[in-house]
Amino acid sequence: MLLVGTLLTALFIYMPMQLVKTEVNSKVFAQQPGTSGVLFTEYTLFTSQEVAKGACASRCLRNALCLSFTFTRVVQPGKCQGHSKIMTFSDVKVAEVGAQTYAVREAEEWWEKSCSTKADCGINAYVICRRNVCVCPHGYYVSEGLNQCVSDCPVSSLTPNFVQYHEAGIVSHNIVDLNGDAATCIKACVQSTSYYCLNFEYNPAERCLLGDATEVNYPGIWIENEPGWILYQRNCQ
Repeated sequence: MLLVGTLLTALFIYMPMQLVKTEVNSKVFAQQPGTSGVLFTEYTLFTSQEVAKGACASRCLRNALCLSFTFTRVVQPGKCQGHSKIMTFSDVKVAEVGAQTYAVREAEEWWEKSCSTKADCGINAYVICRRNVCVCPHGYYVSEGLNQCVSDCPVSSLTPNFVQYHEAGIVSHNIVDLNGDAATCIKACVQSTSYYCLNFEYNPAERCLLGDATEVNYPGIWIENEPGWILYQRNCQ
């Protein structure tokens, strides 16, 4: 437990898959996958010197536009940089020894919860209410550590969990046509080695089409109405 002054209490918990959760004043920040050792050069709201990452998190919380922060502590005091978006490994960056980025995380899991409108799905900026279910926009990943929708996910950060999009699919980019139940299809996708399986289309008649592309990478491949099929999209750490 780290106490800074009398106002800030920060709790650092080491989570599975090397995620770090930082809780400050009931708000939660989680370590952003693929951002160790880099400093982002765009979407900067502020740069300051702070003694600890808890203080940096508090600085971010005081700014309504701040969605993520990067803290670097090689020498005291550390460097704190706030960002106006959730930074990902694909954003413009430079090498920075000791740097790590954290992003705001929803307090509760929201994906695949029932909804009537987007407001039922929490504060996540990208979440949508599709067919009365909270999901990410087409082609986005659920980041389990951040509890947010992200457009990019390093292959090493893909998880064995999936989100279902009923009556949806993708055009082409189906690498493997397989017969089997949903569990068989999930196992085949997660254990694939000859290509990176990002999703698969499943038909209850026990047929699945394993794919290696998303709408974000290949705009126009999404099929919004494909009766009888369910698109399973992999999650990210």
